[in-house]
Amino acid sequence: MLKENFVRFLENSIKENWDLPAFSNYKSDALNYSQIADKIIYLHHIFQKSHIKKDDKISILGKNSVNWAITYLATVTYGAIIVPILPDFKPDDVHHIVNHSDSVLFFSEDSLYKIWTIQTCRI
Repeated sequence: MLKENFVRFLENSIKENWDLPAFSNYKSDALNYSQIADKIIYLHHIFQKSHIKKDDKISILGKNSVNWAITYLATVTYGAIIVPILPDFKPDDVHHIVNHSDSVLFFSEDSLYKIWTIQTCRI
């Protein structure tokens, strides 16, 4: 029941505030609710094409940002389970969390992914 109320609340907020600013990164222009809705729908299409099902787990590694928030909202409104990973975790810990959470999809901020892959590939 909570999930349905949250999704309905979010949907109503988007409709009622369609042209108003919703999210912004520090010192950046804000995205309107309509732009957030478009990005959520886009991610829903990606999930569908990737055969993501309800209750599948999706991991996200990143700092607080507009993209992080949109990915979070898209995941939970789709019915999947979000697995948030703190950006200050060590690469081995991130690897362990992603693998042991049974995540079927992994999102990462570009800069963290580059650091993470460089550190995990060192010999």
